[in-house]
Amino acid sequence: MPWSRFASCVALLVLVTASVACANGKGPTRAELSHPLVGKPGPSFSRDRVIGGPAFDLAGERGRIVVVVFWATWCEPCKKAFPQLEKLAEKYAGRATIVGVSLDDDASGIEEFLATYDGKFEIVWDDGKKLAGTWQPKEMPASFVLDSYGIVRFVHLGYHDGEDTEIEHEVKSLL
Repeated sequence: MPWSRFASCVALLVLVTASVACANGKGPTRAELSHPLVGKPGPSFSRDRVIGGPAFDLAGERGRIVVVVFWATWCEPCKKAFPQLEKLAEKYAGRATIVGVSLDDDASGIEEFLATYDGKFEIVWDDGKKLAGTWQPKEMPASFVLDSYGIVRFVHLGYHDGEDTEIEHEVKSLL
């Protein structure tokens, strides 16, 4: 392939990637792009599910896309994000897993929050905030999109309208 054609292909790829990243007028922020976990394996964890079932083990999700979302019951933006995350979990069931990691000081209000804000996807509690120490969610909610090998590919800090569409585009790109 001649260099000019190669250069044109690379330029087109950059433009398409930028267009997808800027869906709904917001691309990744500098903090999201420079998060220390981007491009690295997501720190492994195994935690009891808040509502029954065996422990959720991140390593057991290999082969699937995983979205790890750090949140808390007192987080107002989390209340907007949860119904959107549930729709995503339903749409990609079997191919992608959404797991919410509660950073609440105690677990007493988690079940009520889940009932109110439609949280039926996997939910675990980060008792003692040890996971938060390794994942470094700098805002809430903080969403980490992992590829099927467990590598963190995208990070979203905070929540804004249209973010569910961005996360869905990222999940699709990794399938």
